Amino acid sequence: MKLFITIIVGLLCFSAISQTKISGKIIENDSTAIPFAEVVLKNVTSGKLIGSITEDDGSFQLNTTPGNYSLEISFVGQQLFTKKIEVKEDAIDLGTIIVDNAQELDEVFLTSKKKLIERKIDRLIFNVENSSKSSQGDVVEVLKIVPSIRVENDAISMIGKGNMRVMIDEQMLQLSGVDLINFLQSIDSETIKSIEVISNPPARYEAEGNSGLINIILKKPKSDSWNAQLKGTYIQRTKANYRSSANFNINKDKFTFSGRLGFIKHQLVLQENLTSTYPEETSVTSTPVDIDLEGSVASAEIGYEMNQNWHLGAQYYFNGTAANIESLPKTKITRNNAEDSFIRMNGSEPQHPRVHKLNLNTNFNLDSLGKNVILNLDYLYNTNEDKKYYQGIESPGLDENTENRYFRSFNKTNNKYDIYSAKIDIENPLKWIDLDFGAKYTYSDISSDIKSFNTGYTLNPTDEIPNIPAVPFDYDEKIASAYISANRNFGEQWSAQFGLRLENTAISALSPNLDINREDNYTNLFPTFYINYNLDTKTNFSLNYSRRIERPNFRDLNPNTYYRTPSIFYSGNAYLDPSFIHNIEFSVLHHDFVTRLYFTRENNAFGEVPIANTSINSTGFSYENYIDRTLLGISESFTWNPIHWWTNVNNLDLNYAKSTFNLEQPQADRNGFNSRVSTNNDFNLNSEKTIIGGLNYWYQFEGVDGIFETQAQSSLGLSLQFLLLDKDLNISLRGEDLFKNAIERKTAKINGVTQEIRNFYDSRQFWLSVSYKFGNDNLKVRSQKSGNTDTERRAGG
Repeated sequence: MKLFITIIVGLLCFSAISQTKISGKIIENDSTAIPFAEVVLKNVTSGKLIGSITEDDGSFQLNTTPGNYSLEISFVGQQLFTKKIEVKEDAIDLGTIIVDNAQELDEVFLTSKKKLIERKIDRLIFNVENSSKSSQGDVVEVLKIVPSIRVENDAISMIGKGNMRVMIDEQMLQLSGVDLINFLQSIDSETIKSIEVISNPPARYEAEGNSGLINIILKKPKSDSWNAQLKGTYIQRTKANYRSSANFNINKDKFTFSGRLGFIKHQLVLQENLTSTYPEETSVTSTPVDIDLEGSVASAEIGYEMNQNWHLGAQYYFNGTAANIESLPKTKITRNNAEDSFIRMNGSEPQHPRVHKLNLNTNFNLDSLGKNVILNLDYLYNTNEDKKYYQGIESPGLDENTENRYFRSFNKTNNKYDIYSAKIDIENPLKWIDLDFGAKYTYSDISSDIKSFNTGYTLNPTDEIPNIPAVPFDYDEKIASAYISANRNFGEQWSAQFGLRLENTAISALSPNLDINREDNYTNLFPTFYINYNLDTKTNFSLNYSRRIERPNFRDLNPNTYYRTPSIFYSGNAYLDPSFIHNIEFSVLHHDFVTRLYFTRENNAFGEVPIANTSINSTGFSYENYIDRTLLGISESFTWNPIHWWTNVNNLDLNYAKSTFNLEQPQADRNGFNSRVSTNNDFNLNSEKTIIGGLNYWYQFEGVDGIFETQAQSSLGLSLQFLLLDKDLNISLRGEDLFKNAIERKTAKINGVTQEIRNFYDSRQFWLSVSYKFGNDNLKVRSQKSGNTDTERRAGG
């Protein structure tokens, strides 16, 4: 770390040598300042150009090295001023430059239509402004047509990856599942400039996770304005669901504020089925699960421009949930082809998580060449009182001499998370290369008090739960990291980027009552490499590589064990290790056709796996480092307009997966193909494009997922949208999974026991959504860049 800091200081000093600041102010004859004028400094000898744009008050600032220059000032193509300058001092103040701007322009519109899909060195850019979804709703609707992205069942994922992490203007959203979807649905599509898909994140971002990133870039309109939006949604699943949100934004002078409130009533009726075939008996468990959740989200961002080069910001975020999960497991046990016994259970799992997050940040713009220093301080506090109550009765089958047996279990866990983070990022462009470097330190202090009670089978029913002492579990994690990244263009066609990230992780897990005493320390390097070639304006080739790490979520590490039935239980694992992933991707972009060839190798991967115990005929779902995975695939995405009123987006993914297992009993390798196709269609039903119909369909073929063989599933959706009152009022009707075909079905054979899982997640649903926006849409709100990202995600924040 000392060496890295020395390198940073040296690079900063090197780039600052012989830098001369040139400043001034441009006004018209009537003393009116000229904002957005172009100021160009041209080196007379080399011809190199350095440029800047004047601020609202007409001021400008340039940094350059000694030499002879020509200063040129122009506005909307008209040259206003020229002057020869010899630079040899530490600073030159040109004072006030008075020009004669004869143009009288009430409004100037400079338009340059970008391609729908573009490729940068480390990301794919989807220009929403040029898509059919630019004025048709919200971020979630736009994401459905972004290449390689899936939006299904309140989850956002990437083809060939897992669930995606989402950023707004580089600010990581600490949300997932339905909370993330609810937040994104409150952002109007007309406010989005572009969406960046980062399949292999560069060294600047944490090496944690193999899911990729989505960065949503919002438009930057005029200042001195405000706007607001109200949105309400009714969703009919098996039960009624409600979502509502309100946001308010204001930008006045140097001050910006953005506030958001969201409420959700989330009710699901799930059906989970597990069939376990042991050598001498078969157990069939059917579990209807009723989820009733009420949640609220509040956030506020404040920004202030101290001057044109110094920005201060702060953000506060709160998420609170009151949830209860009711389940009624019913188990039929068969021995010797005869019904032996029945087990009827009822369970309740109330949960009350509370998340508070505070971010303080500042951004220093050191010169007009793009040198920036960004500092972030973050704190996250998360509490959750997690309770689980289960009780039931086992009734005999045909044997009338067998008595009823009873079962009761109780589990209570108080979890507390304190996560602190400090981060510095430095953007340092030089003459021949662009450098980014920085460092981060994160300290996570997690404590849990566990109370667990389990009667097992008993002949005497009891409603009493004894006074159980709490079992403490403490987990501390310290991550220190530093990175450097270099980017260079080689002419107009070739560009390359290389990054290196160093991370040191120190872990301490302690619970004397559970005989857990773990100390671990490991240091890893995570290289990234990108090379980009533009064949012409329509065709691009890109190759990239990254090494990443997947750390367990804190809830996976918690050794807490709870029972759903006497023979089915769940537990965490304090000794879980991280897995390491190698990613290679080659992509071709031609017009609006995107082809991706991807390879992923994950070593020592972990996950929840059903482990059967044949001696007592029970199944425990435990988190284990049990699998090495290799994935090789190709994906295709094509966007086209066969008719002017029809926009069609199609995706195809085909991959070959191979898995080897590390379990107590030897397990044969599992390999096979997975494939999926989808189509998304929008139909403009009138010439004003204010009535839009939609038809969406996806089909996933049977395949393999780790230790499981998976069955096929599909979903059909229809939609109708009305844009009224100059598109400020949006009314949307939608149906998803209309034929109830999105059912998870998978089978695995572990320790000689066949496990068959069939789950339905209440995905058939009908939506009515109404949103109204008002105020001045030309709002400039600068989102704060939180420095604490992946650690908060692992904590559930």
